[in-house]
Amino acid sequence: EGRMQAVERALQESEESEWRRTNPEARARAEGLTGQLQAAVDKLRGQIDTARAQGNNARADKLAKELEGRQA
Repeated sequence: EGRMQAVERALQESEESEWRRTNPEARARAEGLTGQLQAAVDKLRGQIDTARAQGNNARADKLAKELEGRQA
């Protein structure tokens, strides 16, 4: 009886561990956050390019520092 309970506990712990590793809700949250960060980085890069094209190097440098902070 004791051995059977130990096996059942081990199986349950294994299933819970696998669920935590593959939890679709947690994955969706992580992917959503990653997408938001990538969109912000892409937007900043576009703003830097626009500022440089307009000859506004001070703004471009400021945006570049902000970009470095986001990528860190």
